[in-house]
Amino acid sequence: MSPKSARVSPYPLRMSAEIRSWYESEAEKNDRSLNGEIVKLLKDRMNRVKGQRSDAA
Repeated sequence: MSPKSARVSPYPLRMSAEIRSWYESEAEKNDRSLNGEIVKLLKDRMNRVKGQRSDAA
């Protein structure tokens, strides 16, 4: 099994019902699962921070 196809262990994320409901709605609008929506947001944030750090160097 290649490292890319290795299963990632689940991460329990606690959030309020209001936040979950809003992100579920956003995920549906973007044709993604809730997990996919959260991962996209985290990747976007990671890329912004990395960009800001490289600009400062």
